[in-house]
Amino acid sequence: MAIASMVLGIVSIVGFVGLFLGIPAIILGIIALKKGVGERGMSIAGIITGSISTFFSLLFIAFMIFVFVMAANEERNSDSWAPERDYNYSHPRSFSDGKI
Repeated sequence: MAIASMVLGIVSIVGFVGLFLGIPAIILGIIALKKGVGERGMSIAGIITGSISTFFSLLFIAFMIFVFVMAANEERNSDSWAPERDYNYSHPRSFSDGKI
């Protein structure tokens, strides 16, 4: 179990599949530590690498949710896709006096 925990933890970091392999790495590492099966260092390595990959996966998911929410709010606040234009046609020189 300790070897499986360590392997899952390392693959979860390298393979960018933190939640799918990181959580089992943590669970197997804790079970291996409790039962005293395998080497203690491998169990701890599996717990640490699984925790790191799970943390960064959750951080990435939270970031992506934030980006999607901000993009949805920006789309809702925008009237159109065109940039805003200034339609103020006032000129510095008045043509009311007849002089051009």
